[in-house]
Amino acid sequence: MEENLKSSLLAVCETLQKHNVQYMLVGGTAVALNGYYRLSINTSGVLTEKPDLDIWYNPTYENYFNILKVIRDLGKDITEYLDEQNPNPKESFFRFDFEDFSVDILPEIKAPIKFAKANKNKQTV
Repeated sequence: MEENLKSSLLAVCETLQKHNVQYMLVGGTAVALNGYYRLSINTSGVLTEKPDLDIWYNPTYENYFNILKVIRDLGKDITEYLDEQNPNPKESFFRFDFEDFSVDILPEIKAPIKFAKANKNKQTV
């Protein structure tokens, strides 16, 4: 894994930890951390060299607002999310592009397992 990606990943994870976010890293970067590198796929379905961090978060209200703090600390404007009258964490997907990587923050993934159960079985790398 490239040094730029490692430092970006560490910065993102440190910010998630700082704000007590319940999360798991999933997708291609998680696979790469386990020794199996593959390219990311962009929103158009095309392979890309730009790494994509997929973060699966527990979609509770407390965690949702902690996610907003993380997004703010990463330098993105969260005004539109703070102004929402009825936020729904279970339907709140976020995607942000940065210079060296992009990040998807997901309340659910296509898997036959719920966050709580997966979180109990997660491995820390």
